[in-house]
Amino acid sequence: MSAERDPGETVADSKREALVRVINESPPYRLADEEHVRGYKEEGTTTTPFDMVVLNTLDRFHLVMDVANRVPKLQAQAAHIKQRMRDKLNAHTQSIHRYGEDMPEIRAWQWPGGSKT
Repeated sequence: MSAERDPGETVADSKREALVRVINESPPYRLADEEHVRGYKEEGTTTTPFDMVVLNTLDRFHLVMDVANRVPKLQAQAAHIKQRMRDKLNAHTQSIHRYGEDMPEIRAWQWPGGSKT
C-alpha cells in the first residue's frame, strides 16, 4: 500500500482502512461453545427492512430455529418447529419476489398490548 494519500481520500477513509488492516492481521477470536454471534451481511440488494433482517438471519423465524436447536427441553419438538419456521421463511421469500413487500402478517404485526411500530 502506498504511503501517499489519494487526494479524494478522507481521514475517515484512512481510519477505516487502518481498522480493516488491524482486523485482518489479528489472530482469529475463538468463541466458547455457548456463545453465538449474529451480524450484518452486505448483499448489495434493495429489499424490505424485514427482508434485510431475514438475510442476516436475525429475524424471528431464524431465532426460533436457533432456540429449538439450543434448548434441550425442545429437542423432541425441534424438527417440527424448525420445519414450520422454514415454511414461513419460504412464504416470506415468495411474497418478497412476487409482491415486492413483506407478508401482511409482518406488515400488520404489533407489539402485544401496544401500538404498531
